[in-house]
This record gives sequence, structure tokens and C-alpha cells, in this order.
Amino acid sequence: QILSVPENKAAFHVLYGRQDRGLRAGAQGRLVETFAVQNGLRSGTTEGYAVFDVNLAYRIPGALTTTFYLSAENVFDNLHSEYVATPELGRLLLGRVQVDF
Repeated sequence: QILSVPENKAAFHVLYGRQDRGLRAGAQGRLVETFAVQNGLRSGTTEGYAVFDVNLAYRIPGALTTTFYLSAENVFDNLHSEYVATPELGRLLLGRVQVDF
């Protein structure tokens, strides 16, 4: 096993879109197993974790095309650290508005 890198991890992504309605939605899952870290500065074990993300985009057509985005990462608020000696991550909600001209 290579140190500082999980030996096994998996991900899936599902995307749905309706161009005629300006709608896109997606879901993603990620699974990472426990792995050892040793790199000179940090050493220890990063516990495995699984997270589920969702996202939504809605485009309003017009002279200026406006798209609204909303995403939720780690929907189920699974507190986890993605690397040894780093803060735990929880749910993250993001919103964005994009105007194309």
C-alpha cells in the first residue's frame, strides 16, 4: 500500500437534464476507505468516510441568460476529515447566480 493514499475508493454520479425547461439536477456519492498517512510533516490514520452530494441548476432564457445554481455537499452531515490532522468537514450549502451576456 502506498502511504498517504487510500487503496480503495469509489464514486458514482447521476445527472438529469431537460434542456427545453432549462433544468439540470445531479447526485453524487463518494466512498473512501481508511488509510495511513506518513509524509514527514504529518503522520497518522485518516478514517474512511462516505458522503452524498446533490446539485440543481435552473436557466431562465432571455436576452441575458440567467442560471441559478444550488448544491449541497455532504447532505447527511457526516462529519469527517479527508486527511490526517485537518479539520472535520460537515454539510456545505452553496448558491450561485450566473448571467451570460
